[in-house]
Amino acid sequence: MNWYITVLKKYATFEGRASRSEFWYFNLIHILIISIGSGLIIFLVNQNIDDTLIGIIYFILIGYSLVTFLPQLGVLVRRLHDTGRSGWWYFVVLIPLIGVVILLILLCLDSKEEKNKYGKNPKIRLIEEEVKDTFNLDIEENTPDSTEIITLKNKNCSLYSLVPEDKNLPIINIPHIVTDIITGEVRGKSLVIGRKETSDIFIENNYLSSRHLEVWLDVGMDGPELTRPDRVFIKDLGSTNGTYLDGEKLIAMEKQNLSPLDLEKRIILGSEEVVYRIKEP
Repeated sequence: MNWYITVLKKYATFEGRASRSEFWYFNLIHILIISIGSGLIIFLVNQNIDDTLIGIIYFILIGYSLVTFLPQLGVLVRRLHDTGRSGWWYFVVLIPLIGVVILLILLCLDSKEEKNKYGKNPKIRLIEEEVKDTFNLDIEENTPDSTEIITLKNKNCSLYSLVPEDKNLPIINIPHIVTDIITGEVRGKSLVIGRKETSDIFIENNYLSSRHLEVWLDVGMDGPELTRPDRVFIKDLGSTNGTYLDGEKLIAMEKQNLSPLDLEKRIILGSEEVVYRIKEP
């Protein structure tokens, strides 16, 4: 029903793109309404009901069809835009025999590209809006390639830091990234800790590898659900002396999803000389 209302709100909008869900859910409900109205008329005719009532229902049905004509045409054009085609492709139905089949195939195609000349992929836009609403984030355009990134604006959103047991080591703020469920693209940058000066966080300790540990907080999509901001990820990058979570060695190159209980554990990088805990500021 939400898709149906969304299409009605756009009414005579022919610009932009519409996903398959938006197009087909609207048309499903539209056809159901027409079918129910037509079925009711047929039933009343068979029951020899007063023609006045039949006439009223008939004119209501005609009025509904006229009112929804522009929204229906608009969502069709936007659906064609979503496949990278002009709305003029609608007239392919004029081809005898196969025209309708060709149009139906086009309308069933999945969204093409993250962004085309008609606008942004509607699936990605939906994800971004949901992430924005959930975490109170602002979405900005990253020129020149127009890759959408999400930047944290609300300081009340849950943030985490790696806090060392040795006060001579740096406190490390865990960066936020967004993983796109549609394209698998990672937006933003994780943080690499290591004994190499080109690492994001350089720690001079002989037990660390040049690239030892990767850490990030994913506020994007993970499967069908939004990843909540208390899910921190760490990954040992094949270090020589290993990374340990309260004495349990992490599997090299395997992403470790830390639960809220894990956030209290000690993260040991190579030796007891470099130990961190994840804490909220």
